[in-house]
Amino acid sequence: LKKVSKAADDCHFKQVEVAEFQEVFSSWYEQEKSKYSDNSPTRRSGPLEDEESKVLTRSSLLRLFKNLGLQVEGQSKTMLDDQVSHLSQHPLKAVDFADFLRLMRWMLDTDFCQITTVVGIS
Repeated sequence: LKKVSKAADDCHFKQVEVAEFQEVFSSWYEQEKSKYSDNSPTRRSGPLEDEESKVLTRSSLLRLFKNLGLQVEGQSKTMLDDQVSHLSQHPLKAVDFADFLRLMRWMLDTDFCQITTVVGIS
């Protein structure tokens, strides 16, 4: 929880914005988790969960962004991969909610894949 509070402060997100991002993150996590509920150890492209936090993998993030209407292809995919690698301390380069907040800040600040237009942020 401390890590999330620090990320929210660092990103200058308001409490209501953090709550909205938390809703998106959690609902997407649950949706993705249900897809991979067969507990197969060979499945690595879905969301992962450990005792401390829920995380979304790169594949889960790509599906989320596609669902939002973003076209993450080519150089954009490389940029996203680089940013996730920079943010994530997770061995599989998955992002927890604090990392997700930082990723959202980067995406908004850089207008990654025209996110502000696609999701209607002015």
